[in-house]
Amino acid sequence: MKDMDGDGLIRVGVVDNDPLALDMLVTAVGRMHGCVVLWRAMSGVEALQLVSRGLRGRGALPDVMVVDLSLGDLSGFQVCRRICERLGDNRIGMVGITAYSVDRFGQKAKESGMDALLGKEDVRTMMEQTIVGVAANARSSRGSSMPGPDDIAIPDASQTPPIPDSRPLSKRELETLRYYAQGLTTESITETMGVGVTTVYSYRNRALAKLHAGSIPEAIHMLTKRGAM
Repeated sequence: MKDMDGDGLIRVGVVDNDPLALDMLVTAVGRMHGCVVLWRAMSGVEALQLVSRGLRGRGALPDVMVVDLSLGDLSGFQVCRRICERLGDNRIGMVGITAYSVDRFGQKAKESGMDALLGKEDVRTMMEQTIVGVAANARSSRGSSMPGPDDIAIPDASQTPPIPDSRPLSKRELETLRYYAQGLTTESITETMGVGVTTVYSYRNRALAKLHAGSIPEAIHMLTKRGAM
């Protein structure tokens, strides 16, 4: 698993079944210095699929996952527990998010393998320091051996390609950012490019990681200065 090596970025997976809340969390993480959203998922099953792809070498694994407790299909507790059981404690740092009382779910969060639990009202003020701290703890406690690719027994239906280490943007990554620069929404870009939403997010996040940009506007600004837009 890549853990803050090479480009020094903390790669974050974000999971929330509420589209507005998911956008809010992704935006908040994208604005944090040294962090990049590796992928986003709208269900517990989708999050497990993305982790499974990482184990199979067909995608990157995040350093930290930000997981809402109420996901509809699985609870955030179940998602964290299943991943921690397969990967070992703190291989991926886990940050739980809840709209309810943190005190109410604190013990259960700890038992499921979460490293931290934040109320949604604390996301803007405490999320960055929490992610940085959890990532550092996960990295220091990470063992040398990795589980096999079949350790998470779930369907491998996601189409997220792996994140390469090369710096130049690919044609599709640059194309994606240009569409964002034109004001297109993610949904519009998927229709224009003829690919799925997960693939568009992958192109976008790979471009952000390569540019060391914390947000789409920052990436567009950088490319505009380079004459690439």
